[in-house]
Amino acid sequence: MQKLELIGAFNILKNTQIVPFKMKYQINIFVEKEQLSDIIIYLGDPTDEPDYPLLSEYISEHLGYLIDSDDDLWQYWFDYFSGDEEELENKKKSGISPKELIGELDKPLHPDSGEARDWMETAYEMKESPAARMLSFLGYELEKKIEGLHYIEGDRPGSNMCYVSADNMDTVVELKKVLEAKDYEVEISSFNW
Repeated sequence: MQKLELIGAFNILKNTQIVPFKMKYQINIFVEKEQLSDIIIYLGDPTDEPDYPLLSEYISEHLGYLIDSDDDLWQYWFDYFSGDEEELENKKKSGISPKELIGELDKPLHPDSGEARDWMETAYEMKESPAARMLSFLGYELEKKIEGLHYIEGDRPGSNMCYVSADNMDTVVELKKVLEAKDYEVEISSFNW
């Protein structure tokens, strides 16, 4: 049986420059078909249904209530469903738990619920929508602004909508080139509402 001489192998590698493998990330920029100016650009398909959070995630992450605290869940129920101190006390005395009263904490928000509308108007429009994700992504990835790109956070009083718009398709193509220079594989797709 022959022994391996590891010292020799390490000596060979010692004088060799190892180039780390560079991974390319694929991104797909979406623009509305036939939009020629003031083009909102999206990171992902804006026609896809949003991934609604679980009710428990909404209550804890969006509203700040502790999901494992009966006191917090009672407070959530009071704040969003009752508002009546006497009704709250009667519910507590009835023996029902706040989790039973609130219901399906482990299910996604129903799209027609008040919670879903609130989540869409705040967390989704500011952080999770394809338009908001593009704003965050470009804010992180671009060292300098590209002429013709506009970063919008709330396009009118009371709006939470966050997005990036391009003056025209030439600006979108310039963005593609800049991202490709940063080792992204970029595809531009169009969509219809």
